[in-house]
Amino acid sequence: MKENSRHDHHEAMLRMIESFQGSGQTRKEFCTLQSIPLSKFYYWQKKYFQKQHQATESGFFIPVSASRRQGSISPSSQITLQYPNGVSLSLPLNTAPSVIRTLIRLI
Repeated sequence: MKENSRHDHHEAMLRMIESFQGSGQTRKEFCTLQSIPLSKFYYWQKKYFQKQHQATESGFFIPVSASRRQGSISPSSQITLQYPNGVSLSLPLNTAPSVIRTLIRLI
């Protein structure tokens, strides 16, 4: 396989993992619809998370978005961290920035 096509395949597979994360499907359902073996999915999912980990370890930023809903902030307002694997973590609004920073680094 040529180097360029190898890189293109690698990028396509990482995009597939991102697509899965937003699909709301189980791995098995997703793989069946994509016609790929579950073992291949796990292989590329591991590569995807390794790439994410390398990016955070080497000082790159990971995407973070903040949104504020209409209305006032109440004492029960929360901060939600959503990890690349789809796990969401809700924290009280008054959570110390150092705690949030630590949780983001765990990605």
